[in-house]
Amino acid sequence: MENYQEKARENFYRNRPYGIHIDYARKGFVLFNHYTNCLGKQETGSIEGLSLEKFEDVDAIPLNGKIIKNGNRTTDIYLVTCILLSFSFLLTESSFLYSDNIV
Repeated sequence: MENYQEKARENFYRNRPYGIHIDYARKGFVLFNHYTNCLGKQETGSIEGLSLEKFEDVDAIPLNGKIIKNGNRTTDIYLVTCILLSFSFLLTESSFLYSDNIV
């Protein structure tokens, strides 16, 4: 039997955004996964080496999450805190959401 929990965990780390890197000087941004690589890649990467997508209006990029400013040039925003807060809400409301094992 296949290990579905392990596959789900790996899929979460590889394909879900873990954060966003914004480069103000080059006017670009990139979403990165738990491995600090592009979404879908499992190899450990480097945020600075990822290809940037261009943006016109930096104010249009959502800044929800743990913000790490790297001087005036770049900002990294870790989204995992938002995901964990959402998950903890589900846990505290679990008796309501999953009562009698019904979703």
